[in-house]
Amino acid sequence: IYTESNLLTSQSKKKLITPHMQNYALGVMVGPYSGDTRITHGGRTPGFSTTLSYLINSKLAVAKLDNNDGSR
Repeated sequence: IYTESNLLTSQSKKKLITPHMQNYALGVMVGPYSGDTRITHGGRTPGFSTTLSYLINSKLAVAKLDNNDGSR
């Protein structure tokens, strides 16, 4: 998915997932997860929250969509 995409150049992909501030890269969190590297990003609007995670080595993507934003 991530590595096979032609949308970005290899150089741009590397920049995207290189952490600059702790585990924060260019708009995504990057860090170790069970012997793999996980790229994740989440979002929230009133009433909804989402998280998209991708394990680079396992080539596994998980999308979580929730109609509760956790504010209650």
